[in-house]
Amino acid sequence: MTAPLVRLEDEGAVARLVLDRPERGHAWLRSMWGEAAALVGELAAREDVRALVLDSTGDRVFSGGADLDELQSLREDRGALLALAEDAEHFSAALESAPQVTIAAMTGSALGAGFLIAAACDVRVLSADARVGVPAAQLGLVLSRPDVARVVRVAGPALAAELLLCARVLSAGEALDHGLVSRVEAPGSVRERAAELASAAAQLSPRSVREMKRHLHAVSPRWDDLHAELAPSLDGLAADDLGARIAARRRGD
Repeated sequence: MTAPLVRLEDEGAVARLVLDRPERGHAWLRSMWGEAAALVGELAAREDVRALVLDSTGDRVFSGGADLDELQSLREDRGALLALAEDAEHFSAALESAPQVTIAAMTGSALGAGFLIAAACDVRVLSADARVGVPAAQLGLVLSRPDVARVVRVAGPALAAELLLCARVLSAGEALDHGLVSRVEAPGSVRERAAELASAAAQLSPRSVREMKRHLHAVSPRWDDLHAELAPSLDGLAADDLGARIAARRRGD
């Protein structure tokens, strides 16, 4: 039986959502987005779970983003591209709206969609040898408005412009200096620190945490209309430019 690529591990008051596709750098397939969104959605109704840690197996890469082979195969199917974009947004939105404290245990580099899902979490703990960024423009991808709002929320408008328009990738130290992450830990210590933060959060008043989380989101940049300005993202996914850039990356150009 094939092991699930994304799974939920129940550890009492703290749950872990684990990505398990190390051979592809934990790249996201459309099926993974939908499954992850469903799992986080189920947690929303559980009062016994107070914190959720988002993790991936291994220590080299937290997530390298979307699976480029799948994107390439879907380029001529606009309906499938729309469904993929919707599934990805539903997962990030589920993380944001979850009543639990959500903590990204970034045990390795988080690029593209890997960073975007971490940005949807409340707290981010990053390995000292990791890098973060959203180099979508290198491939010709266009982020959705909700994802741009998340980048602005965690990075601020000035740095968000560098991340999105200049494809800047930050070291762990730079990410901490700019406030993109809450903590930077030695390699191998990220999960331990994330677990400590989750355990501490699980001891707090769930009503207080839920309401303060709601206030935090209310005063932060948001964009709740998924379909507004989604056309540029779909056009980018279907463009010949994307196909050519993916092919060039495969060749190592």
